[in-house]
Amino acid sequence: VKMSESTASDKRIKLMNDKIDAILFCPIKYGTMSDPVTVVQTGQTYDQEALCKWLLGHPTRCPLGEDHKEKVTYTDNISARQLLTDFKGDDAYVKYDDSDFKCQYDTLWLYTEIAS
Repeated sequence: VKMSESTASDKRIKLMNDKIDAILFCPIKYGTMSDPVTVVQTGQTYDQEALCKWLLGHPTRCPLGEDHKEKVTYTDNISARQLLTDFKGDDAYVKYDDSDFKCQYDTLWLYTEIAS
């Protein structure tokens, strides 16, 4: 049975969308990232808000389960952000304001260092 060109094209589009969804999936929040950032120490990408909440609960451990001897740092993942806006629309990108997080995390990290 030969597939029509439109059916084959539909399958390719669905496969591409599934792959994009997998790339934009945040394993912390179990959903699509809205502000992708990459942890410098591991290269793993997460949703920034989800990562910040995780780090406040686990200041010396990244979500991959690795303990760190230094503060976990992250940077914007511009490629993932571009992929997000290209395939999900401009409204899919929502910048998370991490200014409160940074102060809280610095305090937690300092307390952790003093306690150990």
